[in-house]
Amino acid sequence: MLMIINTLAAMCAGFVLNLMVGTPPGWLDPKRLISSFAAGLERLLRRFYEESSEALRMAGGVMVFFTLVVFAGVPLALVIVGYKLLPVAGLILDCFFCWTAFSIRNERQALSQIMRGVRSGNLERARKILSSLTNEDCSELDKDGIVKKAVECAADTTADNGAAVLFFMFLGGGFGGMFYRSVSILNGLIGKKNEQYIDFGKPARNVWKVLMFIPSRIAAFFTKLDVSFLRLDSENCKKICRRDRKKLSDKNLAACRCVFAGALDIQLTKEEYFDGELMRNRYIGEQLKECRHEDIYWAIQLMYGCVFGCLLLFSIIRAALFFIL
Repeated sequence: MLMIINTLAAMCAGFVLNLMVGTPPGWLDPKRLISSFAAGLERLLRRFYEESSEALRMAGGVMVFFTLVVFAGVPLALVIVGYKLLPVAGLILDCFFCWTAFSIRNERQALSQIMRGVRSGNLERARKILSSLTNEDCSELDKDGIVKKAVECAADTTADNGAAVLFFMFLGGGFGGMFYRSVSILNGLIGKKNEQYIDFGKPARNVWKVLMFIPSRIAAFFTKLDVSFLRLDSENCKKICRRDRKKLSDKNLAACRCVFAGALDIQLTKEEYFDGELMRNRYIGEQLKECRHEDIYWAIQLMYGCVFGCLLLFSIIRAALFFIL
């Protein structure tokens, strides 16, 4: 029973720490650490597995396994040992891993810098920050493209780095957060549907899709509530969600993207792939107005509204379980 309230304390402490100071710097940043680990492991695995689809999928599964052992298993062991030896030490470690797993402040700062770049006309700076944030080439984007890509990034961050991480911290504290965050980062690195990763990245994509199923729906629910609270275009939001939510092959990201596109009256791009090749672009939403830098501002508000709603819901459930049990 004590673990119920300890996990609640660790989740809230990690959330507040991230909002105050952001992701841990340097080698403590899980994205940087997992990226370096995955790059080295990928080179090693590709040397030992044949260049066949089955072998590459097996190699990708091995990568997922070892990544979780190192970046989720080790935190779990440290937290368990900490609680066994000294409960305070276990709680501190739990808080630390919750702080490490959660990532919202850094994305908000990057999106705000992009917004200021668009507002001042410094599109080159906005493109560089957007490229760094998305790990994609944004050098050819015009003003509208920058705004749309930034809004899309905010929608994905809401579901992935926000609601999903909080959901797994709610279930398993720092271990749960690191477990999901490791899969999410790995999916971002090797889950791309291009020729290089169509087979190798399939295990990471599949695990991520399963883990994201429930959190993505929770994120869409709270984002819709925030649309009404912020007095954005709730009617168009409902229309786009009903009409376009099945257009994305990735249903986990579709829900929040539809909410953002409908609420802001803009159109987002959806890319379709076949055997790793880009076939065509389709669209989510309708372009009812010109894209403006304010759209990024409202996207940030939707993102923050969702994560605060998720934190409140999960905290109430944890507290209720504590008093009931």
